[in-house]
Parts: sequence; structure tokens; C-alpha cells
Amino acid sequence: VWVIGVALTGCVAGLPAVTRGAPPALLGNIQITGPKGYCAEQTTEAARVAEAPTNESPTSETLLMARCADAKAVPPAIIAVTVGQEGSAGIMAAGGAQLASFFASDEGRATLSRRGQPQDVQLIEALSQPLAKTDAFLMRLTEPSMGQHWRAIIGLRGRLVTVAVTGPTDAPLDPAQGRGLLEQTLTALTRANKT
Repeated sequence: VWVIGVALTGCVAGLPAVTRGAPPALLGNIQITGPKGYCAEQTTEAARVAEAPTNESPTSETLLMARCADAKAVPPAIIAVTVGQEGSAGIMAAGGAQLASFFASDEGRATLSRRGQPQDVQLIEALSQPLAKTDAFLMRLTEPSMGQHWRAIIGLRGRLVTVAVTGPTDAPLDPAQGRGLLEQTLTALTRANKT
């Protein structure tokens, strides 16, 4: 379990800092793309979410996406995609049961917390999901600063990729919407990174 915690530190922590300037096509060797209607985000809303303190690792990179200006048919949301260092995807080999046990522990919830405090995070639901020749691990969480939201971890090209989906504070996503958007993001990422 300790090995999982070390590998995950910074890769699943909160919503890390927004990438500034022109959004990169790649984070590490991972092609970043989101669901239809969501674009790389530089707005005040995304910056506000990203400025919250996190226990992000300097070995991970993050890109935030939000609803494109001309895509009013999709729900407003922030999608954070964080890519870990080379070889970090090895923790996915632990399997769903061990990952669920880890994230239910104090150490696991501290890894998920924006402040590194396990009492800040309540794990509501955790499940593995097969996804195009790989597996994703999905979690529904509650945190005081973000409310209820979904996160997932997946291994792509040897790197651990974390996706966090949250709605704005005045219009939170319901659990079905959040999970649907998370799954759409994972599908887009796996399609873009077929090996």
C-alpha cells in the first residue's frame, strides 16, 4: 500500500496549477484531448479552481479544460488532466480491490486531498472499469472546497493519468452527469493515445 501512495503523490492531488500560455498538444508523451464541447481553459473560473493549494508533485503536468465558448449544449464543468512521470502507470497493476482499499485509508484520502489532509475527503464510491484494452479506476468523492465530484486514474503509455471532473459551485454536476463526463474524457484520451 505504501508503494501505491508514493507513486500516486501529486498525480491525484486536487486540481493542480493550470498550464499557462498556449496549451500543449502533449503532456509527457500523452496526447491530451477532451470530450466534444470542452476546450483548454484559461478563464478566471479555471484559474480560481487551480489556485487552491495542492500537494502536486513537480514531476507531474496538468492541463485544465472547460466548456468551449460556443458549446452551450454541454454542461459547464472543469476537467483537469494530470500526467505523471514515466513508469508511474505501474500502480494500476495493483488491481481494483487494492486501489479501493488504499483510497479508503487515511493515507489514500490524504493523497486525494487538496491540502493533504485525509479528513477533507470522503470516498463515496470506487470501482474499476474496463476501457479499450486497459482499465480505469473511478472514484466519487466529497471535499469541502469542491463538493461532490468524480476522479479517475488510468495508465497510458507507461504514465499514470488522472482525470478530475467538477462542476461550478453554483451549478454542481449531478453524479450521473459527472460520471458520464469522466467516462467521455477517458474514452477521448484512450482513443488519442492508442499504441
